[in-house]
Formats: sequence, C-alpha cells, structure tokens
Amino acid sequence: MGKFKKMKWFGSYSIQFVLIFISVLLAFMLSEWSSDREERISELKILTEINNSLDRDLYDIESNIEGYKYSMRSAEVIENWLSKKAIPQDSINLYYQILFRNYTPIINRSAYESLKATSIKTISNDSLRLEIISVYDYYYRILEKLEDEIYEMQDYRNHIEITNEIITPYMEFDENLELIQLRPANNLSDQDQNTIKRCLWKTEQNREFKLREYTFVSEKIKALQVQIEKELEEE
Repeated sequence: MGKFKKMKWFGSYSIQFVLIFISVLLAFMLSEWSSDREERISELKILTEINNSLDRDLYDIESNIEGYKYSMRSAEVIENWLSKKAIPQDSINLYYQILFRNYTPIINRSAYESLKATSIKTISNDSLRLEIISVYDYYYRILEKLEDEIYEMQDYRNHIEITNEIITPYMEFDENLELIQLRPANNLSDQDQNTIKRCLWKTEQNREFKLREYTFVSEKIKALQVQIEKELEEE
C-alpha cells in the first residue's frame, strides 16, 4: 500500500514537473518569437524608409541625366553659332546659363545612416544587405566624386571664364539683364574659335562620361528597389 502511494506521488510530481517544463519552454519560445517578430518589424520599417529614400534619389539622378542632355544641346547651339548657323535666340539666355553647368546629386542618406547606427546586420538577407552598402558607399560615391572632387570634370570652373571673355562682346542684354541675343560671330579669330571649340569638346566628353555613370547608377538603384520590394512582399 505504501509502495502504491509512493508511486502515485511520484507520478503526480512527474506530471507537474513536465507541465512546468512545458510552460517554461512555451514561454521561452513565445519570448523568442516576440523578439524575432520585433526585429523583423524593425527590419521591414528600415527597408521601407530606404526604399522611399531611393525613390527620391532616383528622381534627382534622372533629373540630372535630363539636365546634362539639355546642356549638351546648349553646346550644339554654341557650335552652330560659331559656324554662323541660325540659333534659337529666344532661348539663348537659358542655353548659355546651363552651357557648362554641373549637376550635383542630392543623396538622401538619413535612412541608411539610421540603419548603420542601429546595426547594418538588421538586414537579415545577406545579398540585399551587401547591395544596399554598395549603392550608398560605392555607387553614390562615384557620382559625388565626379561632380565635386575630380578637377578635370568641373566644366563650369574650367571653361566659363575663358568662354565668357571671348563671347561677351557678342552678347546683347535687355533691361532686366537677360541675355536676348548672340550677335553673329563674324569677327572671331580662328584662335578664339578653336579655344571655344576646345572647351565645348572637353565639356561634351565629360558629360557623355557622366551620363554613362548616372545611367549605370540609376539601373543599380532600380535593381536594389526590386530586391527590397521582394523582401517586403515576403512578410
């Protein structure tokens, strides 16, 4: 009889122990799930913010691409003027303003900096994390160096004063100081013509190179957004 009671007590104790163990295990698993869920929510939030920033960056970059294309049209206008061909005088003020203009990209880094401050490993997808780093720390850096650091790519700084000195005598302004006409270049010396042509040639070479780089980075941004949107859809 005592043996039976002892076995009954042991069995009851074992069941309680198992129930407590299961309860603790379930609580631990729930805590882990909750923690993982919070991390995932944080990851998705930062990915959404980065994606929104990339939208703004892409808009700015594609605006710069259009700006450089229009500036290359300006170079054609001045080349036609040198060749004594008809030019659109009603637009000459704008054309001349953007003739040697540079277009510095405005990069929205706040979401990326927030990610780095938290931990870059917040992004669980290794491939996606590396692509984000590449876009912000490498591809964007290429554009910034082209626009702000490499001296030979600074068209405005290198060519505007030389060109102004030669062309100014042929400029006609209105009472609002708007350029309204470039008078025919009848008296330009061969040397002055060649100087302007050299400036235009170098500027066109630089802009063709920049357009290739801007287009390449634009494609990288779009590819990154596809990866981010795929990650967001998996939630």
